[in-house]
Amino acid sequence: MEQKKKFESLFEGYLSNKYSTADVDQIISDIPKDELRRLILQEFYETKEPKVDKTQVQRIVDNVKLQLDEILRKQPKRLINYRTIASVAAAILLCLSIGFYFLMDKPSTPSMISSYVDRSPGTYKATLTLDDGSKVDLNTSKGGLKTDDNTISYEDGSRATSKTTEFATLVTPRGGEYRITLPDGTKVRLNAATSLTYPLQFTDSIRQVTVAGEAYFEVAHNAKKPFVVKSEQQSITVLGTKFNIDTYSEVGKTRTTLVSGRLQLQQYATNKKIVLTPGQEATLNKNSWAVQVVDTENSILWTEGYINLNKQKLEQILSNLSRWYDVDFSIVDRKIEHLVFEGEIPKTKNLSTALAILEKAGNLVFEEKGGVIKVTTRR
Repeated sequence: MEQKKKFESLFEGYLSNKYSTADVDQIISDIPKDELRRLILQEFYETKEPKVDKTQVQRIVDNVKLQLDEILRKQPKRLINYRTIASVAAAILLCLSIGFYFLMDKPSTPSMISSYVDRSPGTYKATLTLDDGSKVDLNTSKGGLKTDDNTISYEDGSRATSKTTEFATLVTPRGGEYRITLPDGTKVRLNAATSLTYPLQFTDSIRQVTVAGEAYFEVAHNAKKPFVVKSEQQSITVLGTKFNIDTYSEVGKTRTTLVSGRLQLQQYATNKKIVLTPGQEATLNKNSWAVQVVDTENSILWTEGYINLNKQKLEQILSNLSRWYDVDFSIVDRKIEHLVFEGEIPKTKNLSTALAILEKAGNLVFEEKGGVIKVTTRR
């Protein structure tokens, strides 16, 4: 908490022009990237007249570029600290990303959007289905679930159900998220419209669960008992790692992103196997894998409270908004479905904020008819 107050004080001083241009590099180095993003977005969204303007954003961008140039100029090539360069480069990318918000006018009111009913953001909610078919509506005020000694409890220690069961399925609806700690200590976070089926005890030689939708795993290490995640098209085998899996059916593909550790993927149709290393993402489309190096932070932004727009097509963004705000979209003008956007939106904001940003950045119009929001190009 004290550290967060320090960051807020530094940032507030910068916004109040307390620091000179020469001091900006110290501010950037003192405030972690994630925290800087949070502070800037908070300033942008929560004040009627944000203090951050184009000039200040440009100062940050120019400053970190100067730092990178200075490092490259002063250091002999064989002595260059590439970790430092990576850090500065990350700051530049951060500035370019958040600059998306500030280089356009702040969306002031939903009146810019043609006509639709606003929606509140999703919340922390889920249901638990036991192996006898009975369902438990989980208490949203007690944190996530944990499974230990054949009992299912909330994080505060109270029992979620008194019934006994061998398997359980945790399900989040559209507009819901939830988290759970499995019997081995593995932590799983479920995105909206996702299900996770798991045993109350891992008694076999492997630890196996089944997922549909999108989930982020932090797997507890156990070299003698591999952890296996099954989905519709593939299985993932890990020993101890952090990764994200996206199997949403409307996408038609399965995306697996490795944050740390090592993964082995096997598809059911051909039994073909591949191994991922940190920073790689494998996309399985029918029977073919495509592997690429990605910014893993974008893949797990949803776990940090943001809707990712970075290099996302409009079609994919609307699918994500549909699940989080429990609303349906229809793209009337098909040529705009491949529009690509940049930036990120706090998941705590109403639908109107998200659509106002997309409307202005993509010159779009949103109009609700019969419970479906139609998307067209502004003419």
